[in-house]
Formats: sequence, structure tokens, C-alpha cells
Amino acid sequence: MLMYKKVIVRQKSLTDMRSSGNTEIAEPVLSQQIALMNRILGYADSLVWLRNRFAREVLCYLRNNDFDYGKAADDFKFEAETIYRILLHADEVLESKVGRAYDLLLRGEVWLAESKFEQDVGLRYDDVFTSEIREDFRPKQKENLRLEDCEQELIFLSNWSQRKYSADRMLVDEDKVNHLMYIFTSSNQHYNIERNLLYRCFESEVEVEEALRHYKESKQISFFDEF
Repeated sequence: MLMYKKVIVRQKSLTDMRSSGNTEIAEPVLSQQIALMNRILGYADSLVWLRNRFAREVLCYLRNNDFDYGKAADDFKFEAETIYRILLHADEVLESKVGRAYDLLLRGEVWLAESKFEQDVGLRYDDVFTSEIREDFRPKQKENLRLEDCEQELIFLSNWSQRKYSADRMLVDEDKVNHLMYIFTSSNQHYNIERNLLYRCFESEVEVEEALRHYKESKQISFFDEF
């Protein structure tokens, strides 16, 4: 069985065990196992351990479609064997990250499993954040600073994570993004009004929804002078 599916199955098994009142594993050990398995599954679902963007898209699709690589092959317009190889390679990467912790957890060695998980995962700074964050900030401890005092900064970082970019990237049409980039960078006079609109949106001078609403009502450049 795939490592990814093992994690999913085990996490469900543990939560079902708690729901049914099964006493196979005593509390608080069961709670500890569930907590760690949730962390492992959360890490697997984050896909931060997989560098190739297309492979992440494929695996995200497979995760949401019960790992049906035949269906994925149809939708991605690839041979089923190609999708299967992508899946196997990705799963090998995942097993190298969580496999040892998973095996220890099955044996009931929760604390050792947690230690091994954190050791093997070893999230690196450049695995999580975009290049802009890596260039502007460096990990540095500040004494007596509490997490609850950093809400705005946490929101800021979450919006600049590789995972957030990957998730947002899957929601947009590549041709449309390319077209917008052409409008913004070209000197084609046909798009003068649109270029002005994009600039104001990118500079946060006007909200996208509001700008588009007015743009639909009137394409007169005088509208933009109102901002």
C-alpha cells in the first residue's frame, strides 16, 4: 500500500477507535497517537515535501479522487503509466520523510515517533516561503515575544507561503494570467485603459471588484481620474 494511503487509513482507524469507545489503546496514549498522526497527515496533505509543481498538482488531484490515477490520466491528458510513475515517485519521497515515524507510531512508541518525525521532516526555510520572504527576512529569536502578539505577521507570512501560492495557482487560468501580464507590460495603445486599471489594482489603489464593476459600466478613461 502507498505510504500516503497508509497514513490516511491509520489516521481514520485511530479516530474511529476513539468514536466507537474501543479500548484497544488506552488513554492518553490514543490521544497522543491521534495528535501525531494528524500532524503526519497534515504534513502529507501540505505537499511542501514535493518540489515539482506539476507533481503537486497531480498528487493533490489524486488525493481528492481516491488515488485513481486512471481518472487523473484522462483529466491531465497523460498516459496512465506516466501518472502512476509520478505517484510512485512522490510516495517514495513521502515515505523518506514520514516512514520511520509511522512505523514507530504503529509500535506504540509515540515520543520516539514524534522525535523522528520532526528530525526527518526538518522543514527548511526555503521549502516553505517564497523568494521575497527569504530575501527580506531571516530567522532570529526575539526574547519575550509571544505568538499571540504576532497575529498580523502570521497572516502576512501565511499569505506568502509556497503552499498558499501553489493553492492559489491551481485556481487560475494560465492563458488569462498570461494575457493580463501582456496588457500590463505591453505598449499596445489598444489597452491603455486596461493597463491603467491593472496598475491601480496592483498598487492597491482600488479593489479589483470595484474597478471591474465600474469598468463594465464605462470604459472612459475619465473614470480612472476619480481615484
